[in-house]
Amino acid sequence: MKVPIEWLSEFIDLKNITPEALAEEISLKAFEVETVHYTGVKLTGPLMVGIIEEIQKHPNADKLQVTKTRTEDGKEPLQIVCGATNIKVGQKVPVALPGAIVLNRKTNEELPIKIGKIRDVESCGMLCSASELGIESENEGILILDEKTDIGSNVIELLNLQPKAVLDVESRSNRGDALCLLGIAREVAAILNRPVKKNYSALADKFAELSKSLKPSFTASIQASGDCSKIGFLKIDNLKIQDSPTWLSERLKQAGISSINNVVDVTNYVMLELGQAMHAYDASKLDLQQPISVSKEYKGSFKGLDDKDYALNEKHLLIINGNKALGIAGVMGGEESSVKPSTTSIILEAACFKSSSVRATSRSVGTTSESSRRFERGTDPNLVEVALIRALELILENAQGENAKGQVTSYAFATDQAMLSDKSRKIELNLGDFYKVIGHKLTAQNAEEIFQNLGFITKLTEKNKEQETIIVEVPSHRMSDIERPIDLIEELARFSGLNKIDSKPLPGVSRLLAKDDSLNKLKIKLAEQGYLENISSSLTSASTEKTNYFLKDTSSVNMLNPLSSEHSQLRTSLVGALIKATETNLKRQASSVKLFEIGKIYGFKALDKTDPKQTGAIEELVLGMICSSRSKQQDWQGRLLSSSDFYELKGIIENITNGLGRLEFKNLSEKETSLNELLHPNISAEIIFNGRKLGYLGLLHPVVTKHYDLPAQTFVAELLAEPLLKEAKQKFKAINDQPLLIREFTIDLLNNSQTTHKQIVDSIKKLKLNDLQEIDLITLYKPKDKDASSLSYRLIFQNTSGTVLGEKVNQEIKKLKETLQKDFADVSFRDG
Repeated sequence: MKVPIEWLSEFIDLKNITPEALAEEISLKAFEVETVHYTGVKLTGPLMVGIIEEIQKHPNADKLQVTKTRTEDGKEPLQIVCGATNIKVGQKVPVALPGAIVLNRKTNEELPIKIGKIRDVESCGMLCSASELGIESENEGILILDEKTDIGSNVIELLNLQPKAVLDVESRSNRGDALCLLGIAREVAAILNRPVKKNYSALADKFAELSKSLKPSFTASIQASGDCSKIGFLKIDNLKIQDSPTWLSERLKQAGISSINNVVDVTNYVMLELGQAMHAYDASKLDLQQPISVSKEYKGSFKGLDDKDYALNEKHLLIINGNKALGIAGVMGGEESSVKPSTTSIILEAACFKSSSVRATSRSVGTTSESSRRFERGTDPNLVEVALIRALELILENAQGENAKGQVTSYAFATDQAMLSDKSRKIELNLGDFYKVIGHKLTAQNAEEIFQNLGFITKLTEKNKEQETIIVEVPSHRMSDIERPIDLIEELARFSGLNKIDSKPLPGVSRLLAKDDSLNKLKIKLAEQGYLENISSSLTSASTEKTNYFLKDTSSVNMLNPLSSEHSQLRTSLVGALIKATETNLKRQASSVKLFEIGKIYGFKALDKTDPKQTGAIEELVLGMICSSRSKQQDWQGRLLSSSDFYELKGIIENITNGLGRLEFKNLSEKETSLNELLHPNISAEIIFNGRKLGYLGLLHPVVTKHYDLPAQTFVAELLAEPLLKEAKQKFKAINDQPLLIREFTIDLLNNSQTTHKQIVDSIKKLKLNDLQEIDLITLYKPKDKDASSLSYRLIFQNTSGTVLGEKVNQEIKKLKETLQKDFADVSFRDG
């Protein structure tokens, strides 16, 4: 909607704020202001009111006249040459003096005024026509001013010719109240904390008084129950249809609406001013013996004001007079009953239609209008009477006949009480909820002030203040968008200043934000290893490579109504999507592919009938990785430029788990059937993290790589992601500068011994030998002709506060050997 600042200032004081600053405030707290533009032309003075005191014929030109025009009392009149024929002595006219800039009426370009000679006669200025002042007019003659105008007055100020600022405001789809000057004024009032100067609410009482003095000569009815809450008509006689006064047509022009005549323009003016769309019918074209009804009981053709023919039926909401359609309700009037220059009596209509009904009708007939835009967003039923009286006042002011005074002779009114009874709503707001949602506090007094500036009715008692609650009665113009306490919280938030709300997590979501932050850190770690993130759909096909490694004893979740066979199930693994992404990239000539994806996998578990809260849904957040290389190119040293191997993925897993706990790799169990068809049986491992299964990694099975035409060296890994999101705890300790003491010994194992290196190390660790820092296996010897073996170990002892004594270490070694011989009957020792 285009909002002229000058017009808006009639509703609210806009002193000390520029249009640009106001636009910024409205955008921050109410609606988006798309542009601020200026209408009119930029005239430069001196432009003064002058009086013509003498007119003589030009001595050298038949079509020119020489005038003596006085622009200041007490000074000599100026000699000005003029070609207009409509001037007379004693007239007051606009005079452009040397130095002024007006418009060239032929080219519409700037025309500087200076002293010059016209056919050898000096001219010291110019008498101006309307078009030369930027005023649209069909009269090419000099603009004749009111005889009461003071000589020397500034013409620019007198005729209000300054450029006018207009805001182009984009209102929301549920805010019909904001498509008018009064609605925008309410928003600005709350923004600037200034009162609305006028709202015309008292006109409803005037309508009640007027209706009592009139005898209805026709009737109104609402046959489409539930589609119209109110409709009212006024019959006005003795009117003269003509062009609107300049002030009215200029305001409509600024708001983007063309002037038509003084009656139609008034209906548009009231619509822009109050938000109530109206229509005027030529009373002579109506059968007032028949009721004027809101109905859907009509079928036939209809010619609209846009000169188009519409086929109407029972789906369309219409204004009916007898068996004739007068208009498409809330959308458009008809050509036959429109106000024309010959019209002397009109029927003025205002109504409140159901927004969904107008929307459906507008879409069905395939046309929209300024009226339908407002009704579709919801209008205030209490505006019907107000708008009728406001329009009546303006029509009587601007459309009275010369010999007969315009007057209201009749009225008709109809209501749907069932719809009107629903137009009352009180909401109790706890300001503690405002703090929970927005994150900062607001006092009950502050809240009351904001609501009152917006036109809400509030009730605030001492008890309410103590409980930090406020009872708010929603006004009729906001019934379409204010329904719940959260809607009131939004109102308070935007007028408290959305830009002033601290940038911090809302209560209750800190945990989720911390998890997101940990996820991002994990992704960064993977990206630093040269891996790119893959994002795939959670939906997959039944044929995609998958496992149920993480979802034991679950079944796949099938879609009830899949869009395609490719999206028929929820995924149970990320590996399938990573394999397909790798296949696609390699087909597009990528020599090496390294991808990761973090996402959820899904399964369904049979419900436990003893637990009514159970849903059976199983979700796990997992990390999937794949690396594959087809390249055999070598660098200048003979090394492969890109390669993929088991230890690359193993190293990355060690990197991302560093500092989070104990990591182990062990051979996959042959019983792990979910991975038998996916991984190579001899080049795969299970990942154990802090004693629990974290996932797996390994080489893809040759059958899989052949099916997808992947390189043989394609490795995958899949891990639970949640354990990886914990913050690594870094522990630091001072470097030990005490001397080391090293002891070495060898264990000989007998033929066919079942004792392993891991068992030996675990046994040593259980002893917790004093000052033992490291246990290292330095050699493993197996004779070719025997099944026996020898393991040589190095033990490093070091004290943190002093020198380790050799005697004490020897005692510890003795204890160690005794224990090992006790634990393992098939071992013997050798020193060194």
